[in-house]
Amino acid sequence: MGWHNSMADIIAHRGYSGKYPENTLLAFKKAYEFGAHGFELDVHMTKDGRLVVCHDETIDRTSNGSGSIQELTLKQIQSYQFLAEFPEFAETEDHQDITAPSLQEVFEWYKDLPEAFRLNIELKTDINHYPDIVQKTLSLVDEYGLADRVFISSFNAYTILEVRERNPEIETGFLTLNAILDAGEYCKRYGVENYHPYHMMLSQADVDSAKREQVRVNAYTANKPEEIQRMIALDIEGIITNEVELALSLISK
Repeated sequence: MGWHNSMADIIAHRGYSGKYPENTLLAFKKAYEFGAHGFELDVHMTKDGRLVVCHDETIDRTSNGSGSIQELTLKQIQSYQFLAEFPEFAETEDHQDITAPSLQEVFEWYKDLPEAFRLNIELKTDINHYPDIVQKTLSLVDEYGLADRVFISSFNAYTILEVRERNPEIETGFLTLNAILDAGEYCKRYGVENYHPYHMMLSQADVDSAKREQVRVNAYTANKPEEIQRMIALDIEGIITNEVELALSLISK
C-alpha cells in the first residue's frame, strides 16, 4: 500500500466517530481535518439499488427513523438525521452532512483530497445478501478513478474473492472477529493484502505471520489509551479507531 512509514497509520472508524455522528460526511470531514491518515465506512444497498453508507442493517440505532435499509429507498433514508448519540449537531450542521450519505456523495467530496488520505470501504455482506453490491461499488470506484486510493474489506470472504476476481488492482482486506491460525498465509493464499482483526484477538504470532508474508495488519477498534498502545507495541501498520486525536497523540510520542 505504501503509506506506512515508521509509525502506524490512524484510520478513523466510521469517520471520527468518537466525537461526531458515525458514518456521516461530518465525521469523515472531521477525520480529515484532525489529521487521520485514512477513514473507514460501511456500505449497504437500498431498496432502489443505491449504495448507502451505514453500519447496521437497519437505521434504528443511528437515526431518528426506523426500518431495514434493503426495504427503504435512498430518498426515504436521507429524510432522516443520523445523529446517533450526538443530537447537539442537529441545529448546527447542513442536513447533507448529518444524514446517511450515498457512497457516490462520499466520493464527490473525497476525490479532490490528497491521495495519501486513504479510504477503507467495508461491504456489509455478512448478514444481508446484496447480489450486485461488489459490481456497483467497483463501477463507482472506476468512475471516480479511485482504484489506487481505496481498499475494500468484508467479513464475508466470498465478497473479497469477488472483488479480487473483478478488479485485482484494488486492494482488499479480510475482516475477522475471532483469531485465525497463520493469518498472513491465509491472506497471501487468496491474494489479499490486508488483514483486519479485532484488536483484542490480535497476538504477536499473528503479526509475525503477517510480516513474513508482507501482509498489512489494520486492527479494529482500539479506542482506549492502553489498547492503542498495545497496537503500537505490536508494530502493526494500521490502527482503526474512533478516537482520532488520542491515537495521533500516542503514535507521535
